[in-house]
Amino acid sequence: MDLEALKIFYVVAREKQITSASACLGKTQPAISERLKRFQKDLDTQLYTVGKNGIILTATGELLFEKAKKILSEVETLKYDIQNASKAKCHLRIATTHAFVSQVLMKVIPRFIEECPEVNITIIADDSPLDLNLRETDISIRTFLDSSKHLQQDFLATYHIQLFASRDYLNRNGTPQKVQDLENHILISYPEDVAKPYSDVNWHLSLISKNNRIAIRVNSSHALQMAAISGAGIISLSKEAIILNDLDVERALPELEGPSVDMYYVYNKSTNNNKYIQSFFSVVKAFLKEKNINK
Repeated sequence: MDLEALKIFYVVAREKQITSASACLGKTQPAISERLKRFQKDLDTQLYTVGKNGIILTATGELLFEKAKKILSEVETLKYDIQNASKAKCHLRIATTHAFVSQVLMKVIPRFIEECPEVNITIIADDSPLDLNLRETDISIRTFLDSSKHLQQDFLATYHIQLFASRDYLNRNGTPQKVQDLENHILISYPEDVAKPYSDVNWHLSLISKNNRIAIRVNSSHALQMAAISGAGIISLSKEAIILNDLDVERALPELEGPSVDMYYVYNKSTNNNKYIQSFFSVVKAFLKEKNINK
């Protein structure tokens, strides 16, 4: 089987659009379409149809897509092992949300380097998930579970989302006593059309009518926190983030609880014996335990 064509099919099936797959693969749309046409001819089967909203996989296409996850994952793992076998230093790529990078990773990296000085590390801060099957990263720390059976997904911690504001803001604008009072306050949130660290990040916006809402939107977790600290408005944030970043903010509507978000440490099962992946997990878990954030 043509592995390059399989990879192209996998990305197109994942993206459900040849347009976005073209950007991911760095290939033109005509080149992708032609390669997939030949791939289907070689396999003597139809893998997809094109509908109004993009690619629709056939039953055979669905089967191949699921199989491709494991095949491509094993191929990329083999390439990684071969490339690193003769190197004195190993390379570890870790992808997670912008918030988790600043809250946790930058604080545990020195500990890990002390334990494993022979490892080069690349941290990828991205609120959109990277593809472990294509080895875009070795470790993904995410707020959701992938359904792929060949991925190991270890629980790290639960984050409890609440509303916070600076003391200065609450002194100037008053402390809300009930949900309806939020109509008289500025709500800090992510824009709707950008990648977000978890699906319910803007849950507080749904508490009041859109017509009565005053909002500041920023596509940066750090900027959102700085806006809240400077007294710009009320922010949706986990109480764990307050502890980890030592933020000087207070609860707004203390009786109101937002969503709970679970964080997982995800990697390919084929790399289960990689001592560096296991060591990094232990370092992160120990740090969260020290902060009483592992429940």
